[in-house]
Amino acid sequence: MDGAPASTRSPEDLLAGARARALCHELLNGLSLEQRAVFVLYELEQFTMSEIAETLELPMGTVSSRLRRARQTFSKRLKQRLSTDGLVAGRRAGAPDGDT
Repeated sequence: MDGAPASTRSPEDLLAGARARALCHELLNGLSLEQRAVFVLYELEQFTMSEIAETLELPMGTVSSRLRRARQTFSKRLKQRLSTDGLVAGRRAGAPDGDT
């Protein structure tokens, strides 16, 4: 790795990023395969609805309903997880202002 630029991110930022990625993977794995495929293609890969329908050989209505259900499930589970972990708006519950 000689010659590679040193990261300008702090160890805390790197850890937070790793935790966020792990949580995202966990939440994605909680979706059905059908919902996850549409969600990832639309939200992460930036496919259009028509591109997804063509790629997955699905009617547009099916793509739309799967995306809607995937978003609902993802959002609900994210809120539950943040609540369970005691996280509120990016802060630990009970932490003084300014502490994260």
